Amino acid sequence: MKAEPIAKTLEAVFHRISSSQKSQQQVIYEILNSELDEKESRHIQPWDFKDKVLTLRVDSPARMYSLNLKKAKLLKVLQEKAGKDIISEIRLRIGPIQQS
Repeated sequence: MKAEPIAKTLEAVFHRISSSQKSQQQVIYEILNSELDEKESRHIQPWDFKDKVLTLRVDSPARMYSLNLKKAKLLKVLQEKAGKDIISEIRLRIGPIQQS
């Protein structure tokens, strides 16, 4: 049996870890997009997903207020579809939105 270099093993492990994190993040973003209507989606952008906390960037205080009213329902849907162990909180921040 031939020994494999430790660097190759570590690279494979880190790749698997980052792939699973990206897939969780991608699942959350896809569910979020399916729950927001087109008009809302133009004014809200996922900004960060770390430690079970989804941070959304919102382009105006009025949109932030509106989304704050829907935040609990949106979190419940995300937890039902993705799992409570994946997401525990949604935070909102005001800032510029990048249009795609």
